Amino acid sequence: MKTGSQFGIISTIKGAHNIIEDYVKYHIHLGFHKIYLFLDDSNESYPMLEKYSEVKLIPVDEHLHQKWKKVNDYSFFKKFIEADILARQALNVGVALEVCKEDNIDWLLHIDCDELFHLPENLSLKAHFKELDQNGTSIFTYFNRESISDKVQIQNPFREIATFKKNPRELTNEELDKRNELSQKHSEKRSIHFMGYGNGKASCRVQDVKSGGAHYFNLKGRAKRFGPIKYRVIAKEKFPYRSYTLIKKEKPVAAAPIILHFPNCGFDEFYNKYKNVHQSIPDTWLGMSKVADTTPFHIESRDLFQKGNKEEILNFYKKRICVEREIIDELITENLVVEIPSPISNI
Repeated sequence: MKTGSQFGIISTIKGAHNIIEDYVKYHIHLGFHKIYLFLDDSNESYPMLEKYSEVKLIPVDEHLHQKWKKVNDYSFFKKFIEADILARQALNVGVALEVCKEDNIDWLLHIDCDELFHLPENLSLKAHFKELDQNGTSIFTYFNRESISDKVQIQNPFREIATFKKNPRELTNEELDKRNELSQKHSEKRSIHFMGYGNGKASCRVQDVKSGGAHYFNLKGRAKRFGPIKYRVIAKEKFPYRSYTLIKKEKPVAAAPIILHFPNCGFDEFYNKYKNVHQSIPDTWLGMSKVADTTPFHIESRDLFQKGNKEEILNFYKKRICVEREIIDELITENLVVEIPSPISNI
């Protein structure tokens, strides 16, 4: 018999063997009941996860392709399935939402396997989602913070990195000015700014939503959407999904979790990711926004991998991504970087 709400995670994974078991153990420890892992490379296997009844491994194969066809907006996404991971993620979310209904999962969080859902002190997962239920919230978007490190070789970023850049949306105008000043001072260190996305990740009440994309869900009907991330309304004719009105006055929560994002942690991870996943990254996300405008680091790295040798790529990593400890300390002093001890160290 079901007692209380049930919580799930969906992630599309590839080449995650060094971190995936910690990822699973950590989120089960938080209180997630199901973790749906879509294997973007159907030739990969993760035997270390077979002992976890909470995990469902779903290969991205022909059987799944047939399920994709039943997902809303499939006619749009199908044009980008081969070239754009965002299309496959959106379709995987659509399938996961249906599986959640079969598994009696009430809330679904969409994050990547290089991310951890980090709860504030004295807040439980159950209490967080209970508050969202009481607020009548259907979608909640969390700030993401991005790791920053002075290390070239990293085996497991979840256990080795404890410093994170604050999301630009968290910063005051004075802090933004200071960040720009330090970016000019240390102009070669591209990773002082976010290397990846900065628009957060979301959880949803399963019954209220449809698939959206990597960072959001689409609402059904007149359900409410809240969260600390501020949105702009995008005109329907410029966006392929169903338009809806965003509530401008957000309902506050007592305390909100954050997403800890660990991109490009260690040269080996960076090299393998761009060699095997992102070397063919398109110029636009889903044929719309230019990647160079939203995440220019992707384009710079992609182009480097297409023409550079491994020694050049290593030099790029040391010069542009690694940040000397004294610079990190300077960023901490200016409240641009925060220290968060490894949340999985005691699990």
